[in-house]
Amino acid sequence: MNEELGQVEYIFSDKTGTLTCNVMEFKKFSAGLKSYGTGEAPLEPQESNVCFHDPSMRSDMQAVGTPQNEALIRTMMFLACCHTIVIDERKGTYNAASPDELALVNAAKQFGFEFKGLDAKDNMLIRDHNTDTLHKYQLLNVCEFSSTRKRMSVILRDPQGRIVLMCKGADSVIQERLSVHSSSSDVLRRTQEYVDLYAEEGLRTLFLAERFIDEATYEQWNAEAQEARLEIQNRDEHVAAVDEKIEVELELIGSTAIEDRLQDEVAETITFMKSAGIKVWVLTGDKIETAMNIGVSAGLLDNSMAQHLVEETVASALSKQLDDINLAIKNPSSSSQKQAIIVAGASLVCIDKVDSLRERFLQASDSVEVVLACRVSPK
Repeated sequence: MNEELGQVEYIFSDKTGTLTCNVMEFKKFSAGLKSYGTGEAPLEPQESNVCFHDPSMRSDMQAVGTPQNEALIRTMMFLACCHTIVIDERKGTYNAASPDELALVNAAKQFGFEFKGLDAKDNMLIRDHNTDTLHKYQLLNVCEFSSTRKRMSVILRDPQGRIVLMCKGADSVIQERLSVHSSSSDVLRRTQEYVDLYAEEGLRTLFLAERFIDEATYEQWNAEAQEARLEIQNRDEHVAAVDEKIEVELELIGSTAIEDRLQDEVAETITFMKSAGIKVWVLTGDKIETAMNIGVSAGLLDNSMAQHLVEETVASALSKQLDDINLAIKNPSSSSQKQAIIVAGASLVCIDKVDSLRERFLQASDSVEVVLACRVSPK
């Protein structure tokens, strides 16, 4: 009711599908040591959920036998295979569990690597239109995505008979699971630089990684995985624990960047609410850099604001950081300066566990206009 509107002090909001449209567009990606995507509008019609332009990609796709060509093909095949999409035979369209997944598979199709569905033997059929070749990858297992895991994997037998695990997920999560060699490689360093740049543009990012598995290791793990899936109690926890064991020793091969457009008049609406003295809290699973960029475009943050970043996860350091923030909030550089707190998810979890930290955080957040909670960036 209008007459009750003045009683509202706080608005708590999700981001995806609330501030944004939940309509994803594939914009940029990296493969090996190179990033692709200029950010400009494409010159030709493209698959749905794809808005990509970069002439250099065509050149690299035609440079057969070069390391970058091989990295590109590997990444495209990954996008065509690592998903749980099914094809609606009647409509001839993809049915995806999420719009992100649809954007990735449509991007592979746009670049000539089309997922054609599963045959009777659970082979994923991938048509390479660049060479007019049909590839068969036998689908062995799926390690499902969850908001806790922040990743998903498929295990396949490739055309050469090798067992390969393809895993895509949040950069911080995948980085923890890389092999020692991949953790110190130029590919990781360059890919992290690209992903940070994508995030600064407000794009949603993923790391792509693979692992080849020997037969004995796979057979042992698969037996354990089948057992976990038959559990009656706490099945999801058992399955996740077993999946965790195989998603290790990964090799990073690339990354992707997808745009989720804002809803109409989001910035104007949030600005209006803040002008009425309403405090706005927004929770997002994005990296801090992505969240801050979207915060600006959505009218949550602006350059005149004092922005206090909370990233510490050790209680003693977090306590000092919150004390410093409270002091800065009480003594702003000008009496009219507006304030915002951007808090990493891992820090928020730590705050919630300790009463004294929760008290300091609530004291600080009660004095600011915006609280933006997001997942922690990798160190």
